[in-house]
Amino acid sequence: MKHTLLFSICLLGALLVLPPAAAQQVPAGKQSLYDQYGPNYEEVIAKFADDPVRLQEMARLHRASLQAVPFYFKNAQDDDYVVRQEMEPNDYFDTADNINDVLANPGWRGDGEFMGGLIGASFTAGDYDVYTFTVDTTKMYYFAGTHSFPGTVNTDDNEPSVSLRLFHESDLDTTFVTDFNGLDGNDQIRGDILGERTDHRANSGDFRLTGWVSPIDPATNAQLTGNFYLFLFNGEGGGAPAPIIAGDETGTYHFSAYTVDMEPWVSKYEPNQTFQEALTNPMSMLPPDAVVRTFMGFNPDTIKIVKPQDSYSDIIPTQGNMAYPQLLAQGDEDVDHFQINGLKAGHTLVVETLPFFGYYRDTDGSIGPGNTRWSDTRCRLYDADYTTILEEDDDAGREVQSTSGQPNNIHCRFTYDIQEADEGAPLWLWVSAWASATRSPSQGVDNRDPGRFMYDVYVHQYPSEPTEIEPNNTVAEAMSVGTRADTVLTGAFDSASDTDHYRLFLHAQRMYTMFSTNSTVSDNIQVELFREDESDNMGGTEVTMNLLTDPVAGNAGNNDFLLASYVPPISGAYILKLSAGSAGSYQL
Repeated sequence: MKHTLLFSICLLGALLVLPPAAAQQVPAGKQSLYDQYGPNYEEVIAKFADDPVRLQEMARLHRASLQAVPFYFKNAQDDDYVVRQEMEPNDYFDTADNINDVLANPGWRGDGEFMGGLIGASFTAGDYDVYTFTVDTTKMYYFAGTHSFPGTVNTDDNEPSVSLRLFHESDLDTTFVTDFNGLDGNDQIRGDILGERTDHRANSGDFRLTGWVSPIDPATNAQLTGNFYLFLFNGEGGGAPAPIIAGDETGTYHFSAYTVDMEPWVSKYEPNQTFQEALTNPMSMLPPDAVVRTFMGFNPDTIKIVKPQDSYSDIIPTQGNMAYPQLLAQGDEDVDHFQINGLKAGHTLVVETLPFFGYYRDTDGSIGPGNTRWSDTRCRLYDADYTTILEEDDDAGREVQSTSGQPNNIHCRFTYDIQEADEGAPLWLWVSAWASATRSPSQGVDNRDPGRFMYDVYVHQYPSEPTEIEPNNTVAEAMSVGTRADTVLTGAFDSASDTDHYRLFLHAQRMYTMFSTNSTVSDNIQVELFREDESDNMGGTEVTMNLLTDPVAGNAGNNDFLLASYVPPISGAYILKLSAGSAGSYQL
């Protein structure tokens, strides 16, 4: 069977059209704006109130999304990730909004992979919003501002900027003090245990406290328990400590409240901290099959004083309050090593990490559940002897940017041309945090730039100059194909019972069009599309049912098919299966 496969791939820089968002509660008097601009109408108005041309364009895009009738989901996903709104009054610790209910809400990925969701809130002039939660020391937390309207980096004094300070129930004193605990230059808010501030780290005027775990009291060698308080206010922020001063700006904002169980993630594929450990660990293998797999960057053996880069001398504590003058951080400096086997010369190898919690926006432009700045991975590819770095990247990950001012992607991505010398021996993938002493001994690691994180990763290899690779009659034998605009293969069915399978990586922030042409078969080419997912923490995978619910066979005439404007529900490995019920050739 000689094959030639041509993929026509549409990559849109503007908003992708997906099913309309599920119904949400619309405040009184706002229904007309909701109907005109969609579920993110507040952000649209805040950004473009003075630009009628852009307002008209946003309304047109919303109408187009309502008129679209896509066929690529069995069930349209609910993209309203806001669990609830803030509960006022919550202006101070004694009236704090308890968000334990949000942290107990099942996360959108399902299967208990994480818990929680987004909280919606607003600021009046000089407003404080205080939230409380009871910490669970077996969990990692992700608290991060997102979609504070107008949602761009604060360059206008009239725009709100969401800042965060973190308090433990042991000390709720908001007084700003100098030379705290008698240390010269140790200036801080007395009860704030953040250390260096996390303001603007989500790169959209929003704070980022991600990969956070309860700190350790060195007197007891135990993590703090009890209640913590998130003290939010709209004010300018930076790295150095300063008093809490709420600005007069008003606006709305959201923030994430997510939790992830430390186990089984901490132990998954461990030990693999070093090359030597991974070399003797059969679980360290990462197949180049495009399947997305999930890991946690967390080293339980790392317990240390947090020292922000270029901020304080080594003797000054950077996490502490009156009750706990020096708290310790746990989990930084983790490294995951993976063996990549089964490499073939003349193929291209792709490695990319992806945001575990999802993207800043859904592809219809509405509020998304995550952010590509919540986990900052750095990746290296070593040769078989682990002596030479073949590739290294920090921030080349892909994300559609539908408007200016959205968060930039700090996930890693690189490609590598596999050489003959690479066959028969593994290459080594090194994954750690950008903010890690494993990358640079002098690198500051703190709550502003943590070395603890969740991440998804895939590895895929495909022929650089695609020619048919047989057999490809089953999912297990599927031929890998790079989804590029210039990918060309030719195919033929040897008999009426012949089937062809192709393995693709499809990105949730991309749109794809696939079609056949010039076929000589006597029956319509039938198309099925499956996704292969990670099924357990032992390297297993499972294949979904056919994802296509509407027929595409014969759509292009002459027994050819057309699968147009397909946006995958999630990023991952997809299997394209073709059959025809007759012998004949085709181009695809």
